[in-house]
Amino acid sequence: SVIVILVALFAGLYWKYLYLPAPADIDPEDDFEFNLPEGPSIAVLPFVNMSKDPEQEYFCDGITENIIASLAQTKLLFVIARNSTFFYKGKSVNVQQIGKELNAEYVIEGSIQKADEIIRIVVQLIETHSGRHIWSERYDRKFKDMFKLQDEITLKILEAVNIEVTQLSGKTNTME
Repeated sequence: SVIVILVALFAGLYWKYLYLPAPADIDPEDDFEFNLPEGPSIAVLPFVNMSKDPEQEYFCDGITENIIASLAQTKLLFVIARNSTFFYKGKSVNVQQIGKELNAEYVIEGSIQKADEIIRIVVQLIETHSGRHIWSERYDRKFKDMFKLQDEITLKILEAVNIEVTQLSGKTNTME
C-alpha cells in the first residue's frame, strides 16, 4: 500500500508540475477573443416579496427569471446572469455598488404584493452611475393565471426598457 501511495503521489506531482501547461502558456499570442455584446449592460435584481405569504416567493423568482430570459434574447443589451444577480436576494445594497460589482449600467428592481386575489407588481429601471430612476410602473392585476400574468408584465417591461435603454445609449435601433 505504501508503494501505491508513492506512485499516486508522484503521478499527481507529475500531472501538476510537468504535464499541465502554465497559465501564461495557454494563450501566449493572446488569440482567444471574447465577443461580448455591444450596448448597455443591465442587471435584473430578484423581486421582493412584500406580501405576508411566503409561498409567493416562487412567483417573485419567476417574474425575475422571466425578465432576465426575455432581455437576454435581445442583441442590444448585455444581460447579467441570474446567478450573479440572485446573490443580492434579501440583501440591502445600493444600486451604485451593484453597478460596480456587476459592471452593470442599469438595474431593474421590483416588488410584489398580494392581497386576496389582487396582485401589485412595481418595477423600476435605475441608472447605476447616478442612482436615478429612469422608468417606473405599477401593475395591479387579478391573480388568476400566474403564467399569463408573468408573460404580460414581462412584455410590458421589455417595451419600457426598449424605449428607455435605446434612448439613453444613443442607439436608434429597436430590440430584436
